[in-house]
Amino acid sequence: MKISKDMNIDEVSIPENMQIYKYTKSHIIINFNEILNNVTDNLKYFKLFGSHRNAKEKICHYANWFHNFYDPDRDVLISIVRMKYKIDKQRLIYTESAFFSDLEDIFTDKIIKLIYEMTDDQYIIDLEANLKKVKSKNEYNSKFTNRHGRIALAAMIATNVTSPVVNHYLENNKDIQKKIFMSKYVSKILLIFEKYEAKESELEQVSIVNKITLIIEMKINESKTHAKMWERQNNQSNSPAIMEMQLMKVALADLIHKAKFSGNIVIFIIVAITDNIDRQLIGRSAYDSFIIDIDQTQGELSQLEIIDMNHITMDENQSVISEIEIKEINKLFQDRMIMITKKNFNKLMRNIKPNPYQILLVSLFISSKLHNFNNRLSQENYIKAALVMSHDLKLAKYVLLPEIILANPKTSVKRRVSSKIVTKIYESPLYNVLERQYSDFFGTELKDGDKKNNPLIKIFLELNSWIFEPILENDYNKELNDNISSSVLSHELLRFILSI
Repeated sequence: MKISKDMNIDEVSIPENMQIYKYTKSHIIINFNEILNNVTDNLKYFKLFGSHRNAKEKICHYANWFHNFYDPDRDVLISIVRMKYKIDKQRLIYTESAFFSDLEDIFTDKIIKLIYEMTDDQYIIDLEANLKKVKSKNEYNSKFTNRHGRIALAAMIATNVTSPVVNHYLENNKDIQKKIFMSKYVSKILLIFEKYEAKESELEQVSIVNKITLIIEMKINESKTHAKMWERQNNQSNSPAIMEMQLMKVALADLIHKAKFSGNIVIFIIVAITDNIDRQLIGRSAYDSFIIDIDQTQGELSQLEIIDMNHITMDENQSVISEIEIKEINKLFQDRMIMITKKNFNKLMRNIKPNPYQILLVSLFISSKLHNFNNRLSQENYIKAALVMSHDLKLAKYVLLPEIILANPKTSVKRRVSSKIVTKIYESPLYNVLERQYSDFFGTELKDGDKKNNPLIKIFLELNSWIFEPILENDYNKELNDNISSSVLSHELLRFILSI
């Protein structure tokens, strides 16, 4: 059967003789024969992992459709083969910034226009069909329009086409945190297509990341009805703010490339995020108790035996991770020669009860030192991490943050925050640097949108609304309760976020 680009992409199979991208169990093989006379086997193979490996059939199908019907000049393939050569032959000098620069260079106006052409040819879902029925402003703000859907699906095609070379770069740079790298990769592509669409439509630029953030916040707020489950999460140093960051990484790194034209991308994202919240929040924990039917068997093992085996495996894996972290945190502690009496350390162990935002700051700090985000530190390691953070921030001339992270939130107060303070945060040179540095992640609507949705402002307002009681007294923090300066706190938070 002869196929054409006006057919439904999700209902048609591409004949083998038209397949430029093919897949094996763990690789994608790209046929570069059309642009290179002699293609070595190594140059054709791209290693995949994780969610991209699981979606390899769909990735190949969409990429083949684009290359056959929309890119006859093979511009994208020429760029990919160049990048593949650099990864394999120039790995030591092919830096992350150079790689992303080459990736962005793929998406010229010509290629972006071709991808949007494919998107428009295949776009069938009307995301605005029920928009008029929405009454709540918050719910309306979280809704995707067809503009958002079109941008997201165009970015999905771009991700599918470039997925092999991005995966292969990570496979050859094993020290890079894969989830963070993939989030950065997808957010950069989204930003490219958002900017082009705004220029093309002559409308204000929209942000897919901001929309996903609102969906995540909405689903997390819904989950707060599970009070006991959140209590358990807090005991394990997990907070809504931390879960929001984790879910954003999931949405960008694991979801966008799996979207299809025949499905509703918004429902797909909502279901996936809800499922992740359920598994993280409501799912079974090693600390939960539940009834086991020891007579019911699965194969030759009872449920009890299977659970015992799973716990042994989990404990072994966790013990290896914990052992590495303990050594690294102890080394940080010892290198700084932090002197604390056993009596004072035990006092911290008995009395420290940080709120979620204190935990978030300590987790971000220690993660930047260990190069691995960990929000499940034991109490002892959390205290050591907080002491190291306090020590480092004092050396860097911080005044409030070193004291706040070693204090307990005693009373929540309605401490008035002048709108001028929040405005000063946005107008600060430090914030301007921060906004540029993370613009590909937060999007361009961050500054002009609802300020309460800004993660940095959330942390500031939350810390600013507590009176903190020092656990270990010193000359300064005796007066901490009455001398939290909003302007100093906002400035130190900006400095801290930029430093990690």
